[in-house]
Amino acid sequence: MKNKILDAREKRKITIEKLAQNGAFLVCLKANTPGLNKTRFSSYLLLRIFHPILMEKWVVNHVHFYESADGPYLIYGLKYKDVNALKQAAIKIEESHFLGRLIDLDVYEKGELITRDSLHLPARTCMICGDYVHRCQRSQKHSLTEILTHIDDQLLIYNKAKLHEWIEFSVLSELNLHPKFGLVTPFSAGSHMDMNYQLMRESLYVLIPFFVDMFALAYRNPNSEDLFKQAQQIGILAEKAMYRKTRGINTYKGLIYVLGFVCLAYGLLLQSQQPFSMIFKHIETLAKDVLDDFNKDLQTAGGTAFKKYQIKGIRGEVFEGLPTLQKALTRFPNFNSQNTSNLHEILLFFMTHSKDTVALKRAGSYEVYQDFINLAKTIDPNDTDALHNFTQKCVRYGISFGGSADQLIVFHVLKYLEQFYHHPIIKKSLSIKE
Repeated sequence: MKNKILDAREKRKITIEKLAQNGAFLVCLKANTPGLNKTRFSSYLLLRIFHPILMEKWVVNHVHFYESADGPYLIYGLKYKDVNALKQAAIKIEESHFLGRLIDLDVYEKGELITRDSLHLPARTCMICGDYVHRCQRSQKHSLTEILTHIDDQLLIYNKAKLHEWIEFSVLSELNLHPKFGLVTPFSAGSHMDMNYQLMRESLYVLIPFFVDMFALAYRNPNSEDLFKQAQQIGILAEKAMYRKTRGINTYKGLIYVLGFVCLAYGLLLQSQQPFSMIFKHIETLAKDVLDDFNKDLQTAGGTAFKKYQIKGIRGEVFEGLPTLQKALTRFPNFNSQNTSNLHEILLFFMTHSKDTVALKRAGSYEVYQDFINLAKTIDPNDTDALHNFTQKCVRYGISFGGSADQLIVFHVLKYLEQFYHHPIIKKSLSIKE
């Protein structure tokens, strides 16, 4: 394997020399992965994180993605006035970004590597102890296991923070939408006399750490046989924390359920080089036994809907890998969270394409529920009067589409995850093998 790695490095050198013939400055982005396994999940994950950063920072003429025994890497051809300034900009990224020590940004002019030493700059320091790298390498100060654990820990910290940010923004985006078909908004309690905007916000911030914990659980234990059972315990704790905060009012119980599956599956996905669509396969696998819940005496809207109408609700959705959400992701590729008409359109899509057991329970009968669905199908999301009139009718009848609101939130989170994970250049199907 060692010889394959050395051969791969030589091929990369030849590739850089060929690409340099057009005169552009080149930057090679590669994960700093020790050991013989250079193609572990962290190598790909680091490229996913830094590629969009570089594309936004620099004017890129061309970019190529390669895979080799020495790990995956990207080569960028750049417009830049001065190669020394470019090298200093690359060093700034390496030293200022939270994960910068885990990557190498090598700069080339006419195929020749521009080193820190050539700019009279200090050598790179160790990602663990801060000493100079060459000293730690020479003394074998840190074991391979210690270094890899550090890399994984840093990636986990970073991804937990990003997930926290994405969930918070997604929930607030839905919560701030007005008017909203009997749901709580900043200006109305809708059909919920026991809820208000402030209560919803407060319960959100109680719950986010539990979602992040579910993600971390799967990230840390991708091969655990009782992963779902462990996640269930986190979900139970989340519900208890929610009820303590709200004094017994159910604000986001449905969201705990469905977004919990997504966070778990995302943790598994980051441990692979699989396409983003595999997140739904992971959800199917995790949810293989969820329909057994209907054999229990469920005192929930979903349990009642199944007993009366054989409607599986959100349990059926997760059991099948969230098919309605998958359709929504395909149907609304250009989602704009700042566009209220777009948010209304997607919320109406979930209301009319899935069985909202919360709305069904509040309707009192399937016939009344179906009347509201049929009316929702006629609503133009750009017609302000129609949105207000439909909302007023929902409030008069005590209808609230809480399950659809949960799906809108999860849709938004999935958009963030997809954008981060599925950047088109970081795809095996488009990679150049060495």
